Amino acid sequence: MRQILLLSAHSPWPPVTGAHQRTNLLYRALSQLGRVDLALLDGRFVLPGDWERLREQFGLLADVPRAAPAKRGPLRALRPVWPWLADGLVRRALGWRNGYLPDPDLSAWLARRVVKVPYSLIVCRYLRTAAIFGALEYEPTIVDCDDLDAQARASRLESPYASWFERWMIRRGQTEFERVVNERLGRAARVWVAAEEDRAGTAHENAVALPNIPYSAEGSDIEPLAPPPADCAIILLVASFHYDVNCRAVERFVRAVWPRLRRAFPAAVLRLVGMGMTDRQRTQWGAAEGVEAIGFVEDIGRAYAECAFTVVPVFEGGGTKIKVLESLAYGRACVVSRHSWRGYEARLRRGEALWVAENEKELVDGCEALLKDHALRDALAARGQSVVRECFSFQAFCAVVQRGVREAMQACEGVRRQRSGVRSQETEARRQRKEW
Repeated sequence: MRQILLLSAHSPWPPVTGAHQRTNLLYRALSQLGRVDLALLDGRFVLPGDWERLREQFGLLADVPRAAPAKRGPLRALRPVWPWLADGLVRRALGWRNGYLPDPDLSAWLARRVVKVPYSLIVCRYLRTAAIFGALEYEPTIVDCDDLDAQARASRLESPYASWFERWMIRRGQTEFERVVNERLGRAARVWVAAEEDRAGTAHENAVALPNIPYSAEGSDIEPLAPPPADCAIILLVASFHYDVNCRAVERFVRAVWPRLRRAFPAAVLRLVGMGMTDRQRTQWGAAEGVEAIGFVEDIGRAYAECAFTVVPVFEGGGTKIKVLESLAYGRACVVSRHSWRGYEARLRRGEALWVAENEKELVDGCEALLKDHALRDALAARGQSVVRECFSFQAFCAVVQRGVREAMQACEGVRRQRSGVRSQETEARRQRKEW
């Protein structure tokens, strides 16, 4: 029986954000091929009552947090006295490289595990997870790059919200960033990306598109809701507020877009729901006229049932925006920024399945059009829901996963150390720590 080790920074349960949902779907797809063991890099979103479920249903081995940055190195003596200062200095000195260096404790844990268990394959959710665990020292390893690191960083250059200083800092280090990321990715046997156009961005000959799909339990399709009443004026915005990209988008939408729309439609309501909303955000956003800053809801289906349509006003980030698919799967039309349309252009046509906005003015225009014309929003929702059901199914997701796993395992019988000739991550990590 095949044994697969899944390393992830996002728990498969509870599936409360897109990243957690993809981990859940990936675990279920891999489980059709053999036994899957799970190790979490960060279990901060796991509720106390869910640990037992993770152990029993998802093969959880351990929640293995990363060591503090200054635990080793020249500042280790300072850390017991001023941990915040020591860790902060190390993070500042290493910068973004800190996210791509192996953690000695986690690397040692993985080495012991590979010796103990005859794994056929290691699968990692995100490149950073693979790098921190030292998993790229082993073959065969598959990296699921839901969001491409270099792409997510570069997208900030196109964001209308980025300052000139942010753009200067990104351009200044982008070439080196891409070099390091591509070097790390080159060690993986296979790379999964969220969209076809991302394949070229990996510089990996075995990169394959593994599209995001709407999450549903047990692989069943989401049942579309009845169309909203013609006079419904509730606009829904669903996001995970743990991520800065989403928070910046909501902040800008509430401050710059919403007042213009509210003047045209005084009865319109903007409802903000999702995991991770802080009290400060709830107070600040909820103070705007017509904005209901709710945060986490137990029943996301009910939130979709009560709205006229949804909006995804994100102008930066990597991968694809799963909330676009989720909205259409529930039968709700969606107004999206051009960036949020990325990866869906070929199937979800502008004007047929989505209202696509190039800028903030067009976000206002799109919301106005769908508030005025309920027949238009129903038509967009119906077409979009049909495309999602046809093209973004769990069965199609499983087919891509299983094909990639079989191809990776054919080239190597069992997990083992990479062949000599490639400088190890540990050596690279020691070199970079000495440099600063």
